[in-house]
Amino acid sequence: MKVTQENIYNIFKCTKKSPRVIESQGYELIEYLFCDNSGMGTSNERAYTQDGAIREIERITEEDPTVYVWIVDAGQFQVNLGVYKKTGKTTSKKIANNTYLIDDSKIILHDTIILEQQGKEIIINNGGYETATTKNRINAYLPSRYILRQVNFEWYIYDGKAEKQIPFVDNMRLTGKIEL
Repeated sequence: MKVTQENIYNIFKCTKKSPRVIESQGYELIEYLFCDNSGMGTSNERAYTQDGAIREIERITEEDPTVYVWIVDAGQFQVNLGVYKKTGKTTSKKIANNTYLIDDSKIILHDTIILEQQGKEIIINNGGYETATTKNRINAYLPSRYILRQVNFEWYIYDGKAEKQIPFVDNMRLTGKIEL
């Protein structure tokens, strides 16, 4: 979210985004702000209060008037706000909703690298999210010989060339190239 005088009080409503994705989209980190998000924090705590975070962003905008803020990490009562400036050096491309191709070798869904090309191998991860969207994104970019399937709530990779089914595990390696 681009910070302006009109929306500076809405910084705690900005979207959550992975720092890796933000930086790949041509933004450079200025500062992380560890902030209370409950509205019940006090000024003697380690986390900025909401007013303290706003004052800190106002201070930053005095030095660089155009800044962008995203929530880069969130807990129950605190958030980490990333304050960034635009550099224009983009290394990512949006390829689907919440899905980015970074450096032509990694496909990220939300904050998880679901596919990564390393030489002649592809590393597959679901980040603990066995969702239909994760499965669909992985299948969309796997070589056509592989299909990620779900059988009785368990994930498997079917290898059509070898005609066998392999139980899915995070960081599993498959031979081939990501298909874009």
